Amino acid sequence: MEQILKKENSAAGVFSWIKCNAQISGLTLTKDVVGVVATLGKVESDNLSRILSEFLGLETMLAIVCSSYEGINALEKYDNEGLINCNAGLYGIGSSIGKRINGRFSVISLADLRQYPTLYIHRGYRIGLVVKVEGKEEYKQIKSDINKPFVGGLVADDPQKKLALPKPRLPNGECPAGFVDYAVNMIHLDSKHLSFVTEIGYGLRETLFYGLFSRLQIYKSRKEMLLALPCIHEGALSLDGGMIKRSGMFALGSRKDVEVKFPLISGGSGVPPNYIETEEAVRKLNWETAKLGADKHREQQLLDYRKGNIQ
Repeated sequence: MEQILKKENSAAGVFSWIKCNAQISGLTLTKDVVGVVATLGKVESDNLSRILSEFLGLETMLAIVCSSYEGINALEKYDNEGLINCNAGLYGIGSSIGKRINGRFSVISLADLRQYPTLYIHRGYRIGLVVKVEGKEEYKQIKSDINKPFVGGLVADDPQKKLALPKPRLPNGECPAGFVDYAVNMIHLDSKHLSFVTEIGYGLRETLFYGLFSRLQIYKSRKEMLLALPCIHEGALSLDGGMIKRSGMFALGSRKDVEVKFPLISGGSGVPPNYIETEEAVRKLNWETAKLGADKHREQQLLDYRKGNIQ
């Protein structure tokens, strides 16, 4: 959080300031916000934190994550000419505390993650990754880095609800030496984030982190990673700094200084015997609550539509 607060003129910095001030942390405009990417997971080591954060890049690490598109709409408002209203939304809060949000910032809507070969970025367009634009409306075509939610199930009885991803296999059928795990399963979620679910029942690991990392593989060393090339299809990282962004695209050179990183896990990892059952009950309750809210919202929209037709 401290790293993000230093980014004073960023949307993530303003949002983090709001969260740190209890008197205004319950604002309506942030009720649908889950958090900033960099704060939603932890990792076991500094090396892993650095390489994962470098892989995602600063813009993605500072992306604001919302449960739905309604949360995105609340963050930024426009005047009649389509320009940003700097006295409303996140900009209004920033102005009131002497912080001006500069440039673009990314916002991820978990409810709208889809598999698109291309995303069309336009204010008000309903998509998974929205790039906010300062100034007049722009219409751009960009490559999608966000994948659809993982639907392959979870590892049975795993307290971290890891994804049931099969291990990579070399042509001889063996798992490559030095393979540690998939990046998506190396993100540690605390209790609050473990129990989060979207209105259709997916958690943060299946949506956000699978969307960002997909099947990115982690290896102990660069040498072992390169020997595993035949079974690397969606990128790989090594704990000593090696990086394959995707099949055929290598990142060479010195490692970058990372400004914002995932925090490290602190304290013991033991959990009470009934932890898994309790978490599952909380997840189910949250899903039922979210689904009920979504159903009520749709019914209200339908009712308003019918009233409009009658009038």
